[in-house]
Amino acid sequence: MEANQNLMSQITQTCRASGQPFYISEEDQAFYEKMEVDIPRLSPVERMRRRLAFRNERNLYHRKCDLCKKEIVAMYDSDSPYTVYCQTCWWSDSWDPKSFAQEIDFSRSFFDQYAELMKKVPRISLMNKDHVNAEYGNFTLRNKDSYLLTTSAECEEAFYTKRSWNCRSIADCSNCSQCELCYETLDSQNCYNCAWLQNSSDSTDCTLGYNLKGCKNCFACFNLANQSYCIYNEKYSKSEYEEKLKELKEDLPAEIEKFLSLNMIPRKFMDAINVENCSGDAVYNSKNSRYCFDVTHLEDCKFVFDATHIKDAYDVNNDDHSELEYEVGGSEANYMHRFSDICWFNKYLTYCNLCFNSEYLFGCVGMKKGKYCILNKEYSKEEYESLMIRVVAHMKKTGEWGEFFPMGLSPFAYNETVAQDYFPVTKEEALSKGLKWKEDVEKTAYQGPKLLPPPDAKEAGPEVTKSIFTCNVSGKLYKITPQELALYKKLDVPLPQKAPEQRFKERMARKNPRMLWVRPCSDCGVQMETVYSPKRPEKVLCEACYLKTVY
Repeated sequence: MEANQNLMSQITQTCRASGQPFYISEEDQAFYEKMEVDIPRLSPVERMRRRLAFRNERNLYHRKCDLCKKEIVAMYDSDSPYTVYCQTCWWSDSWDPKSFAQEIDFSRSFFDQYAELMKKVPRISLMNKDHVNAEYGNFTLRNKDSYLLTTSAECEEAFYTKRSWNCRSIADCSNCSQCELCYETLDSQNCYNCAWLQNSSDSTDCTLGYNLKGCKNCFACFNLANQSYCIYNEKYSKSEYEEKLKELKEDLPAEIEKFLSLNMIPRKFMDAINVENCSGDAVYNSKNSRYCFDVTHLEDCKFVFDATHIKDAYDVNNDDHSELEYEVGGSEANYMHRFSDICWFNKYLTYCNLCFNSEYLFGCVGMKKGKYCILNKEYSKEEYESLMIRVVAHMKKTGEWGEFFPMGLSPFAYNETVAQDYFPVTKEEALSKGLKWKEDVEKTAYQGPKLLPPPDAKEAGPEVTKSIFTCNVSGKLYKITPQELALYKKLDVPLPQKAPEQRFKERMARKNPRMLWVRPCSDCGVQMETVYSPKRPEKVLCEACYLKTVY
């Protein structure tokens, strides 16, 4: 991943998981010293895999709350060995996380003791705050009349959408903001009535597009700015465009496949806007941030993904408004935060999970407004500081210190988590590494006919919403809700012939990998650090050459 390091000051390490070499620069060493951690023994890729193996976003289940016994939707199946409370019960004062406190046992490994605590302390069913008729959502905030959203906020009438904000009437979108009436749109902002767009902004009435800026009425176009009535980048009059568009839409699925398979579209080496000294992809309004992906407003960061407003942090994913963090996932508004997962509004936390509004915690689970606790047991300030030094020394002796939790401690099966999206493995591979695996019983449980919806949404009647369909790729079952059908009709797009999970996989396959290579610009030959592997067929251009291609 790190091809352009300063060879005079870097350390070469061999990843103990993959066996691949990786490099630690002088700047990295200064950061680790500031965070009071040892230099990592796992590569950045393996560090990311570990964190993502603790994150289940999209696999939701029906089960009962273990406290109030009501039927709920949860990210934990009913056969999970963990205690699971509904959101109301979990946030209530009817239970005390300190009642599960454990004494540290220096004759045993820390992670074994932590695993026991994780199984005792109740876990929250979903992270879905302040929603209205948007029960089926996870890591979401203030959404309305929506279904199966993940990591999204302030959306209305949104379906099967990931990491999007302030959108309305959208379906099957990812990484979008301020969009309305959009379908299968990816990494785009301020778009209206658009479908199958990627890396686009401020565009209206466009179908099939890549890197459109301020465009209107364009079909199957790429790298255009402030253009209208274009088809495959060829300009037409309004009447000619409308006539040609009607003809093309008669076989829209074929046009979709044709456009998405195009390799001749010139690609910019890095999708970035208003950045200084940054590398990665989809980086906006940031400076001094390297190997970062799908981020905005970063400063002095490295190996950060899916995050906003982060400063002075390494190895962070799905985080917002935090500073001084290392090896952290799914968190918000933290300061001096290490090796933790799903912790919000905290200071000085290490090896914690599901902790909120707390400070000075080590190895805690489910704490709310806690202070000076280790394994959920509260100490005086002096006792805490003294004991923490001993715990760290013990973890260094056992080889546990300085890394995120082992994947075997994850409360989820590997194939339930985001790790499977980016680092897919087979069941056999997962089990051989001691990871959990969840079997898919859906196909064997369903005995009905295998149906596909009619392709034309406008011709589909209400009976479509009462049928169970079978994905024509994965064989998984899916339904089309009345709200979805109304949106598809309004957008005038074909009804989906694939299950939501298959659509998600294909949409994410359109994104670039979170890796960097060095390759020459296809035009001028200058060496670039880019997300496009030298083996890929696309024409990849440096900034100067790319700007020459934009109309």
